[in-house]
Amino acid sequence: MTLKIQIDYDTDAKFAFDLIRQAAWARNLEVVDHARRVYTIRDGAGKEANFARATPGDTTVFAQQCMANKTVSKRLLRAAGVRVAEGKSFYFLQKKAAWEFAQSIGGPFVVKPVSGEGGKGVTTNITSEAQFDLAWEKVRPLAKFGILIEEFITGGDHRIVVIGDRVAAALRKWPLYLRGDGKSTIAQLIEIKRQERLLNAFTKKKKFEISRTVRQTMKELGLTDESVLEAGRYVELDTVGNLAAGGESEDIPVERIHPGFIEAAVKARKCMPGIEMCGIDLLAEDVTKSPEGQSWAVCELNMNADFGLNHFPVKGEPRDVAGMVVEHYFPKSAEFLTRPVMDAALVRLNTKLTQQQVTRMTETCILQMLSGGVVKSNGGEKDSGDTLLVMGPPTSVRCFVKMLEAGEDFPTLKVKKVEKADLSNLPDTDPLKRS
Repeated sequence: MTLKIQIDYDTDAKFAFDLIRQAAWARNLEVVDHARRVYTIRDGAGKEANFARATPGDTTVFAQQCMANKTVSKRLLRAAGVRVAEGKSFYFLQKKAAWEFAQSIGGPFVVKPVSGEGGKGVTTNITSEAQFDLAWEKVRPLAKFGILIEEFITGGDHRIVVIGDRVAAALRKWPLYLRGDGKSTIAQLIEIKRQERLLNAFTKKKKFEISRTVRQTMKELGLTDESVLEAGRYVELDTVGNLAAGGESEDIPVERIHPGFIEAAVKARKCMPGIEMCGIDLLAEDVTKSPEGQSWAVCELNMNADFGLNHFPVKGEPRDVAGMVVEHYFPKSAEFLTRPVMDAALVRLNTKLTQQQVTRMTETCILQMLSGGVVKSNGGEKDSGDTLLVMGPPTSVRCFVKMLEAGEDFPTLKVKKVEKADLSNLPDTDPLKRS
């Protein structure tokens, strides 16, 4: 059974939230929503697992507090023997002291917020005071808990997702880059990249603008919006692989990752007591080769692994990380995917569906891995209300019918009759169509 999310997402939080729930429905588990993005997944035997967004309910408050503070996270990582980038935190008014410390590093350095996510406010590979000034202003809106100055680690920005004692998925994040064709201007190449991002379910909601850092890089390279890059020329315009800033993601098959980096990632997850899943941000030259003899370090841990990245990478194979999370808590649920059992029901309603109801119902069906449609009518008084054919995992069918009967999500609809449908002789249907 292939998971194909088709719902529009407004935020990363809702993205991961829906991916987890859909993975549960696909494995014939029940999802019970309690409040805003707080829900319980349960199986037929009564086993339960609670979640808030994509964060498991067994994540301790201690772990959440530690992971929210990069300074504390690094102390725990260092104590566990995991290599980290050396650095020091400052408050926004300590700019002079921060600059003096940055100079003492003796090479390129990084400026980023002590607490943050999604690469926001991060500037890397800073080598001049002018770049430092830009980075300091960039991080200012996110400096509530301090600003971190740390050494710059040469290499690529990688996200490794660890669930329990195994690496579930990995990818590399590339900064905003352009490749010339000898004809298009910088502005045209960026617009082409924007259009390409609309084809990806994850990046299409991340509209990026040209930042001051990008403008500074263009200036240093002698480029303007009207410059035409020679055919084949590759230019990186940003310093961080932030997808919200125009970056891209590329999947790395777990089997290609060197055992040394696998061990480091799992050790990093274990150093944070009270958490079963996290995203490891790791800087390295090449994770497919031994850590020995190359520049690398773990720069931070993420409680919200933002695994929509892995489900919809810009390049490479998609990885069903949400499914792996669900199977971590419900190991037997994986059996349903190899031997799926389908159920079907005919639900007669008291009235015809409006387009608004169709749209909402379609999204619910997609989320719960259901298919079907409106049974084609032969006319007559008995057909005054629509009849739905609903097919999918038994738990999903049962819960969907129960939802309609309760009348909470669709208060104007009344269920007149529910019948079990014969899968060997299904009626013709018209598909539900979204507006």
